[in-house]
Amino acid sequence: MIQIRPAIEEDITAMVPLIHELGYPAPAEEIEIRLKNILLLKEFKTLLAVTPDGQFAGMIGMTENYGYEHNAKYIRVLALVTAKDCRNMGVGKLLMTEAEKWAAEIDAYMIVLTSGLRDERKVAHAFYQHIGYEIKSAGFVKRLR
Repeated sequence: MIQIRPAIEEDITAMVPLIHELGYPAPAEEIEIRLKNILLLKEFKTLLAVTPDGQFAGMIGMTENYGYEHNAKYIRVLALVTAKDCRNMGVGKLLMTEAEKWAAEIDAYMIVLTSGLRDERKVAHAFYQHIGYEIKSAGFVKRLR
C-alpha cells in the first residue's frame, strides 16, 4: 500500500532523483537548496508517495494562490512525478487526489497546472485529461538569463 505523506527536510537528498526524472537535471546540491527553501514556505505543500519498503514512488509540489480574476484561492501544481519503476500503478492519481483534498480543505475553487508541449509530455497530458483536467490555456516563457 502506497502511503502519501508530507515531505520533510530529511527527505531532500532522496528526492533529488525524482526532480531529475521530472526533467529538470541539475547538480544535487542545487536541487537540495531549492527543496530546502520550498519546504520552509507555508504556502507550498510537497507530498511524497512512499512504498511499504520506504522507496519514494512519486512526489507532488503545490502552492496555495489567490487570483486576480476571482475572490477565491486556487491550487497550482508545480511538480508531479512518478518514479520510473512505479509508473502505471496509480501513484500519480493518488497524488492528484491528495491535491484535490487539500484544495477542498482550504476552500480553493480550482486546481491548475502546466505541462510542457514536448513529445515526452504527451503521456502526462493524456493522464491529466483522463482524471478530469481540461486543456484551457497556452503558456509563454521569456528567459531573462
